Amino acid sequence: MNETLHAVTVKIGVVRPESPEGERKLLSSLSSLHGVQQARLEPDGLLVSYLAELVSQRLIEAELRRAGFTVKPLTRKRKGFGRFLERMAATNQKTFGGQPLDCCSLQKKNPARRRF
Repeated sequence: MNETLHAVTVKIGVVRPESPEGERKLLSSLSSLHGVQQARLEPDGLLVSYLAELVSQRLIEAELRRAGFTVKPLTRKRKGFGRFLERMAATNQKTFGGQPLDCCSLQKKNPARRRF
């Protein structure tokens, strides 16, 4: 039985420890978790590589909180599809307002459209 485990790398927002001892405590608390392969502090967060079948991001964050560190959500930039959805929502709001879609009211607003 040859199973392969999938490694996942995520960036977790943490309040960076002010001392080297605090950094060692943070990294050692993660190394104690079975399935965490690597953890390193970066200027904008903590980069953690782990085996998804053995440990989850939620468990890693819970371990960080248990060790006394503050986990903060990372802000994510909207990618193309997110921007598309936001523009579509704004267009729909402008076109339809807060009213539900009703074929009769749409026909009255746009008399140039004809039914065939």
